[in-house]
Amino acid sequence: MSVPFAYKPKRTQFKIRVVDDAKVIADRFRQGRQNHGSIFWRRMGPGLALLVLTACGPFGISIEVDDGASDGPAASAEVKTATPGPEVTVVVTEARDSVSDIPELVWHPFLDGLDERRNVLTVRPDQVGFEQSPVDFATYWDYSGATGKLAYASEFWHAARGANPPSVSDLWVYGYETGEAVQWLPDNVGRALWSPLQPGNFADQRLAAAIYNTEEGRYDLGLLSGPQQVEWLANCASPYFSWSPDATEIAYVAFPFVGEGSGVPAECQGAFVVSIQDREVRQLSDIRSLMDAAWPGNRPLWAEEAGALLFSDASPESIFWVIKTDGSETFQPVLGEEIEEEHLPTPRYSLWSSEHHSVIGQVESMMDPFGVWVYTFSEDLRTIEEAYRINWGEYRHEIVLVDWWEPGESVLLRDMTNTSAQNPFGVAMVWSLSDQYAFELAFSRSVIEVPLYPQQVRTGVEEVDQVIENFLVRKFFWRREMVRTLTTGCTLSDVGVGPPLCQDGQAEGTEVEVFPYRKHRVMEYATLDELDTFLEFPLGGLYAVYRVSETGFEAEWAPRGEYSVVFVSAEGELGVEVIIEGGEVVRIEFWPLTPVEFLYGRDVEYLLPPLAE
Repeated sequence: MSVPFAYKPKRTQFKIRVVDDAKVIADRFRQGRQNHGSIFWRRMGPGLALLVLTACGPFGISIEVDDGASDGPAASAEVKTATPGPEVTVVVTEARDSVSDIPELVWHPFLDGLDERRNVLTVRPDQVGFEQSPVDFATYWDYSGATGKLAYASEFWHAARGANPPSVSDLWVYGYETGEAVQWLPDNVGRALWSPLQPGNFADQRLAAAIYNTEEGRYDLGLLSGPQQVEWLANCASPYFSWSPDATEIAYVAFPFVGEGSGVPAECQGAFVVSIQDREVRQLSDIRSLMDAAWPGNRPLWAEEAGALLFSDASPESIFWVIKTDGSETFQPVLGEEIEEEHLPTPRYSLWSSEHHSVIGQVESMMDPFGVWVYTFSEDLRTIEEAYRINWGEYRHEIVLVDWWEPGESVLLRDMTNTSAQNPFGVAMVWSLSDQYAFELAFSRSVIEVPLYPQQVRTGVEEVDQVIENFLVRKFFWRREMVRTLTTGCTLSDVGVGPPLCQDGQAEGTEVEVFPYRKHRVMEYATLDELDTFLEFPLGGLYAVYRVSETGFEAEWAPRGEYSVVFVSAEGELGVEVIIEGGEVVRIEFWPLTPVEFLYGRDVEYLLPPLAE
């Protein structure tokens, strides 16, 4: 017999509900695209994309600037015209059968230490999960679900020419509808973003790019409509830019990338907005510390209803700057009295919800490498009134912010907590800002067959077979007589995997009698009063039995054991490992994975090996 794996936690326990109507995905993304233009902001950054797959080698040339360029904020900095570039390079893959086959979203998770190869997160009417990209790429720039165009780089970051240069790459555009990949710029690109599209106006989409000027030692901001077709917007910029929701302006941070004496004027720093129509550049602030320069995935957030731009940048005073779009004010919001944290984590890639007056941001720090936080502001943006980490269930989830699900109301997340060789993507989750709960998109999870032994199968080892009988066949109270508790000193330090925590009034080292178990990778302990209730968990069947290695981990508070009986839970098909020593149960492990995933590739001595699928 086998159990198809599609884990659906109880709503009452985890505040999760399952949505498995494929049509919901397409409807929500299409609605968001029509009502909010291009809602798919993307992220990137040096040292974060780990692919080194080259579709076409780079061309080492400087970027051309048009004679008719509009002077940016630093009018005294001359912009030079370069020579024509090489011929346009085109790579043809496979065209899609119809427009309906164009993904609503293509996104590559740029996270430190995460190497996904050619896997991209794709949203289609019947899928939320990984699929292989039709083109090899090393750096992801942006994707437009409206036109089915993917902007990317074919090579990893390299240093531009000149003194103290930034990291740059090339620029390619792949069309899902045509199956063609075309090189638009051969080098010196620091970032590229598609313009938002208004309903019925798909033909006017442009690609904005921060292009490093090697002669002047600065980034210039331009609009591209095709290979080497650049219209210049500003001659003093950076990769820290973003489109306004109506695509009429671009906000950006400007600062020189070389030291004094480079010819770059001192006023080439601060926050600016450039008009797409007339190329007028307005300096909103001269603050020189607006963005974390180590991570170009940062960008200004448009809070249009408040007439402001938000910038995330940690300082002793705050983790945000707020700049009014009319240039009248620049300030840092303070923490509200209700916030318990002394210091909030600084978000990187972020979204702004005007409906909830909130920033939803990806956090990547040593303390929280895979976290998403929500920061809610007062109406005047001067106070952060609430801040919380998105989470659900009984343990801390490792999650990645992808994009809006319903713009302004809910976000699409990738839950990477329990990935495996059989499920490298994890699970797609949606977080509702209004209700502060998560629901799982059931079809995003890989279906993993869990073959189980018939109920009457035994090992021939009496002490093991008695555990199988009492835990799988008999009533719950039979389990209690096989359990061995332990006595150990408690601790006041919560380290996740360690001795039991001392209860109120207990000093460090106070001896306590408990039964050890591990749940979601964290050691926990059942007291004598809790033991009977704890043991009442239903099992769905027997998966395998193996001998525990003599070199396995062992501590006074965590017996190693001799045998491990691997069951499958009746509530979600996850693994339950019952560990035996001397004919008694000395520890139980509840896995956040199926037995197939957990035991995959492990070199153990089986008494009952997993059945072939």
